[in-house]
Amino acid sequence: MPAIAQKARALGGKGVVLSYVDKPENFYWREQVPGTKRYLNRLLPNSSTLEEAVEECIEAYTALRKEQAVPHGSDGPSQQRASESQGRTTRNSIPAGSRTGQ
Repeated sequence: MPAIAQKARALGGKGVVLSYVDKPENFYWREQVPGTKRYLNRLLPNSSTLEEAVEECIEAYTALRKEQAVPHGSDGPSQQRASESQGRTTRNSIPAGSRTGQ
């Protein structure tokens, strides 16, 4: 993770706007996903200063809320169960004649 050049809390502590040392002219909105150690990030393309980034971050925050409201995929939980069970075979599920060494 690159070093942070500038950082400020925004939207009442819901997240931060920041820039990194390697590209200090680019500012980002960052918020932690509740109950996890993950973060959601969004580039703030119209910001060239920390003050502008604080003003623009509401747009990024709103866009991330809209993205989270849209369900991912049409298969829902059944697709998740299918992918979780793929590749899991028990000894009893393999026909006796196809076992190695028998």
